[in-house]
Amino acid sequence: MRELGAASCAQLFQRLGPGIVADTFREITTGGCSSLFRELGLDFVVQLFAALGPGFCSDLFRRLGQDSFLKDLLAALGPEFVGDLMVGVGEEFCAGLFRPLGSRFCGDLFAGLGDVYMSKLFRAMGCELCAGVFCRLGSMWTADTHEAMSCAFCILLYRDLGYPFTAHLFYLCGQAFTCDVHLLFGVGFTAELYSELGVECVRGIFSHLGTNFSGRLFQGLGGEFISELFGKLGIQFCAELFGSLGSLWLSELFMEMGILLSADLFQRRGANWVANLHTKLGCPYCVGLYGAFGPEFAARLLQTCGLQLTRDVHLEFGSSFTAELYAHLGAKYVRGLFAYLGSGFAGRLIVQLGLTFAFELFALLGPGFCSDLFQSLGHCYVNELFGVLGCKFAGGLFLELGHDFVARLFSALGVRYCARLFVELGEPFLADLLLFVGPEWGAKLFQGLREYFTGKLFKRLGVFFSATVVALLGRTFLLDLARTLGPFFIAGAAASFVCDES
Repeated sequence: MRELGAASCAQLFQRLGPGIVADTFREITTGGCSSLFRELGLDFVVQLFAALGPGFCSDLFRRLGQDSFLKDLLAALGPEFVGDLMVGVGEEFCAGLFRPLGSRFCGDLFAGLGDVYMSKLFRAMGCELCAGVFCRLGSMWTADTHEAMSCAFCILLYRDLGYPFTAHLFYLCGQAFTCDVHLLFGVGFTAELYSELGVECVRGIFSHLGTNFSGRLFQGLGGEFISELFGKLGIQFCAELFGSLGSLWLSELFMEMGILLSADLFQRRGANWVANLHTKLGCPYCVGLYGAFGPEFAARLLQTCGLQLTRDVHLEFGSSFTAELYAHLGAKYVRGLFAYLGSGFAGRLIVQLGLTFAFELFALLGPGFCSDLFQSLGHCYVNELFGVLGCKFAGGLFLELGHDFVARLFSALGVRYCARLFVELGEPFLADLLLFVGPEWGAKLFQGLREYFTGKLFKRLGVFFSATVVALLGRTFLLDLARTLGPFFIAGAAASFVCDES
């Protein structure tokens, strides 16, 4: 055969036809064929296959594959020799060879060779050739072949290949192709594959792919597929996966996915799942995640998720987790978040969270944090916020927080800030608020603020504004307030009211 040359041998084989050649190979036996090919050498066999063409070789393989002969021959040749042969003939030839055989034939053949053999074969072929062949064969053929091999086999195969090879293969196949294959797999097959590969392997794949590729992949898969996939994988798997990838990686992924897809995913999974994921990841992780998002992205995400989901997630978190998260993010960040949310959304959210939750949250954050937050938001924003909350809710919140907390808050905000805020709230709102909390509570608040602060506050408010509020409060309220304050406090406040600012 060597003296005839590869081209002449190919012409002879073609004249004989694939049936006779297959029968001849069977007569020689797998061991004899294997020895013959090795004696002829890789270069000769590559030239022979190339001269025969993919169509002839495909027909020959089909005839040899009717029993275990083809599998045994390939096993005898070894994955390295076969891989080098595939490299020699090239991706176009390989695709032309496998396509007529069909995905079922190839899947059964690959499964018969075993996961260790196939992983060594893929490595011998190299990522570039494997990706080129898969892309030429198409996503449907690739997905069907995986299903023919079975999910259990694919798990072993990809474990053997390792995540660097697998990730590089995905990358070379491209986002669109990889997306199509996942969609053709379906959620069930994909979830079983990922789950059995384990967190470490899946983390390695996505880490190697990077957030840009992964984000575009998720965009292609869509919210329904991703939601069902995460649901089947389970909250523990997702938490361990995201935790191992890191908060910065996850933030970049969500930003790559975009606001709409991220919100769609959260809406589909629901408040309980979203909250459980956050708590399993832990507060320090979430601080890193939202810190990397930045307040604008976080606010737009919450707005797109909607008021109801945002409320339900906060309630699932509980006030302790929410307070810890806000405290570690810091007043400056929360200020940015509230500013981007807008006073309307923020106010409605607080009302829907309820008085108890709001009280617990503000109490845990403390008057210092709240003061820094209100100062940075500005009195105009806080005025609008109080307008949305309404007098009864605001009054109820003050009563729950207690006069000492509110006094410390107002003291930290300062006379000028409080005066501007009260003027913007208006005399009727301020009077209704005081009437709601009652004269005894109001007196204790003023006592907590001390005489000097109280006097300076009324001076800043001005005579006309103060007189209007006093008139709206009524005689009974004022008498009860005065009795509780006592003459010494009133005298001290009056003295600071009339004394010169300088």
